[in-house]
Amino acid sequence: VSVSETGVEKTEASLANPCIRLAECLPLQLCIEQLRLEDLKKQWRQQRCIRLSPFDLTELRGLRDELVADLRGLQPIETSHTQALVLPLEDGRSEGASAVDRLEVTFRAEQFKSLVQKITGCKPLTRQRCALVAVPPGGHVLPQCFAGEHDCGEVAFALFLTEDWWSEKDGGQFEVYPEEGKPGKVYCPEPGLLLYAAGAGAGITRVLTEDAPQLAVHGIFGSKERQEEAEIVKAQEAPFRICSAEARGKGHRALDNWVSEKFLGADAEGDLRAQFEEASHMKLQGFLNQPFAQRIAAAIDTASAAATLKGWQESGPIQVQRFLAWNQQHDDGAQTCPVGKALEDVANCMASSGFLRYLEAITGVTQASAATLRVRRFRPGLDFQRPANSAQCQLDVILCFEAATPSLRRPKRRFRAQLQALGGADGYVEGTEAYKRTAEAAGILAGPAGIPAPLPALLRLPLRNNVLRLVLRDPRTSHYVEPLQFAAPTSRWDICLTLPVEELPDSGEEEEEANGSKLGGKRAKEQPSEARTAPKRRRKKKN
Repeated sequence: VSVSETGVEKTEASLANPCIRLAECLPLQLCIEQLRLEDLKKQWRQQRCIRLSPFDLTELRGLRDELVADLRGLQPIETSHTQALVLPLEDGRSEGASAVDRLEVTFRAEQFKSLVQKITGCKPLTRQRCALVAVPPGGHVLPQCFAGEHDCGEVAFALFLTEDWWSEKDGGQFEVYPEEGKPGKVYCPEPGLLLYAAGAGAGITRVLTEDAPQLAVHGIFGSKERQEEAEIVKAQEAPFRICSAEARGKGHRALDNWVSEKFLGADAEGDLRAQFEEASHMKLQGFLNQPFAQRIAAAIDTASAAATLKGWQESGPIQVQRFLAWNQQHDDGAQTCPVGKALEDVANCMASSGFLRYLEAITGVTQASAATLRVRRFRPGLDFQRPANSAQCQLDVILCFEAATPSLRRPKRRFRAQLQALGGADGYVEGTEAYKRTAEAAGILAGPAGIPAPLPALLRLPLRNNVLRLVLRDPRTSHYVEPLQFAAPTSRWDICLTLPVEELPDSGEEEEEANGSKLGGKRAKEQPSEARTAPKRRRKKKN
């Protein structure tokens, strides 16, 4: 038998049993008397996101110092969306570290749950999930639901345990998102507690300091009434610009005025048609002619040197995607942004009836309904698009740009390979609910064990400058855009045209299965390795 400094008798059985050990551990002391509860209630009703200091700061700092001195048990999550160390505080997994034990007991305590209920007015809280999260120097967490998109909770929280000297210049800012792509609130992670609506997107910006991790406990409280599975937002709900008759009129000009001549003419179009029918996807490198390509390259050079660019707005919903979309209304002086204007001119050309007829000629597909068009910018370390499928067969037409300087436009082969490894690629995976199997949908509270294995890519198209990608996919194939890493020297700029096409016949499907291949029809065995990864194609071969 041993006796602790607090006089609590501990037997060998209690030391070996985590439940007994946690029952003996004291939670952090709440200082409720110093809180203005009525003011906090009012703030919560107005914005569903509030900061408060319910714990003694001296005690909180001591706990932080103990944690930082011995960060045992944290496991890395390293995905394109998350670079952090995580220790779930559940089921006695804390491995005996007293500081971790105290954190676990604090959030299980009825006194703390009661405080949260009083402030938020939520239903009685019967369950909680939380984890200790350390974001190391250079790490980040892109916007996601920390508890996972299947967990319907009442209130989410973050207890920041950062160093006292931490400021905005050290990075690691905590962002809370509504459904839009722009954060509703941005907080410097000063020691203290943050309560926000469960289900809201949250992110942690890149940690810039080299001296300490951004340390916090993140979690969620739930009730019996909110056990049902959360409804996940799908990408199709995002608003898109429709290619209108007005846009087609403005962009009407002969193809040879802006398209490289090597892709025009009966012979070239016939060769392209045969290539596309063979593989269901195609890359046209150097698609724009020199005057247009040089104008865009010069505009991107100008944009790289500018501190801010007018005419671009963050687009969501954040559970699905985040990127900057070009706003053609020019409400904020957008006409002064040369790269936006240059891309808009090309986009209007791509919306023209002449270009849509050209697409039908080189692919053999028939447009079924109105197309959608977007001009986008994906910034390094910030933007992404998660897997999403379409309701009907669709032709993806994406014209990408990434060069920011002449040295990047003509790089050595080794540098090009390094640039491609930094992300920004288009990817295609099989499945109508592929977004549910991403690491972002799972959240981070369960640690690395909760991250699903990545889906195998049917097709991956690395980011390349002035390359038009054409990919035909059915409703069972999902498309995504990889985040660019912070180290990427350039943004990804693109014009994305999506063209619903008539339903593809199922002829040849039985023969595909007999050949042991899902893709490519009768010639699946004859195709090179890259072409075999193309999304499913079910259509009759045209003469």
